[in-house]
Amino acid sequence: MLSKQGFSLINLLVVTAIIAIAVFVAVPGLSAGLKQTRVASEYNQVLTLVDTARQYALINRSFVTMCPSADGETCSRDWMAGILVFVDRNNDQVLGSDDLLIQYARHRSSQVKLTWRAFRRHHYLNFSRLGWTDHYNGTFRFCIEGDDLQFNRALIVSKTGRIRKSTDRNRDGVHEDASGRVLRC
Repeated sequence: MLSKQGFSLINLLVVTAIIAIAVFVAVPGLSAGLKQTRVASEYNQVLTLVDTARQYALINRSFVTMCPSADGETCSRDWMAGILVFVDRNNDQVLGSDDLLIQYARHRSSQVKLTWRAFRRHHYLNFSRLGWTDHYNGTFRFCIEGDDLQFNRALIVSKTGRIRKSTDRNRDGVHEDASGRVLRC
């Protein structure tokens, strides 16, 4: 009730309690939404880079290498730094003076862990002139460390160069890897 001097103490306490309850209910949902958005952003960036590398290899009939890189010039082993995509004319996984840089993208979120696991333990992804990988398959994994597994996602690259997104096949709220195991980084 409004008096001539303003709100009463009871009115102020009721409004404060309503605001506190609304914040208490909304914050966990916002936090989950932010985590999901961060993973989706990194996921879509890598999906685009893999697709670009494969398409470039197919269209231009050239070897294309995709590797982790901190400086956009040399390959490393840390996918968290960034990703380098280039035409690899001599197929040596080194960006040389005779090679062509296609794209370099920095990893945008330090909260999303990005890993690559491949058959034969290759730390890079290489597409042949036919758009196939170099006779191996692998998986990019995207995880928010220390959190529920519900945010984890994966891009599975077959040796034919096809890209498949991870799914929640058993509908338990957690995505599985290519072998049907819970997706972990």
